Amino acid sequence: MEHDNAQAHEEQQSQPQQTSGLAIAGMVLGILSFCGGLFTAIPAVICSLVALSKISKSKGSLTGQGFAIAGLATGGVGMIFGTAMMAGFLMPAIMRARLHAESTACKSNLRQIGMAAMTYLDTNDNQYPPNLKALADSEFVTDMDMFLCPEDDAPARAEHL
Repeated sequence: MEHDNAQAHEEQQSQPQQTSGLAIAGMVLGILSFCGGLFTAIPAVICSLVALSKISKSKGSLTGQGFAIAGLATGGVGMIFGTAMMAGFLMPAIMRARLHAESTACKSNLRQIGMAAMTYLDTNDNQYPPNLKALADSEFVTDMDMFLCPEDDAPARAEHL
């Protein structure tokens, strides 16, 4: 029995160990993730995890655990940088869209004020309201928020009310 164990041990040692291709791919993709962002970072993490699993199940016939760990680490860092880069690219576009929406709301409010003034004019013998307070107190204004612009900050809006 000892002879069989020794022979099996010799056969296992005589077989050449191979480096896991997935581990190398994970490391290469992890390094590329610094330039490729999430497109290479996610596959790097997946390849590295699969490689680590296969290496641990291979009972010594596969090597490359260091490559797999390096791929996992660089892929993880690449994911963090990729997410930060995407957020950096998206924030200006989101802010422009928000400003455009606020500008459209201001234009709509001005149109409503103009329509209320014209209605006031028609019902008051072609007399314009003497000031905005008179227009605001009239029956033609149903929402006082039309006198406020959404672009204004909240504390300033409170003062106008």
